[in-house]
Amino acid sequence: MAAQPHMTAALDALRTARSELQAALANNGGHRVKAIALIDQAIEETNAGIAASRGD
Repeated sequence: MAAQPHMTAALDALRTARSELQAALANNGGHRVKAIALIDQAIEETNAGIAASRGD
């Protein structure tokens, strides 16, 4: 199993971005909600990449 420091750092950044978007005002023409959904997808893919490197 190889360490994944960059993937782990990316997860931290994605989670921070998600938190900031959740705290933002809601009237953004739907773009805030879409961005949160895309970040959720990126978090899932990053977790899958980390799992794949572990052989899960």
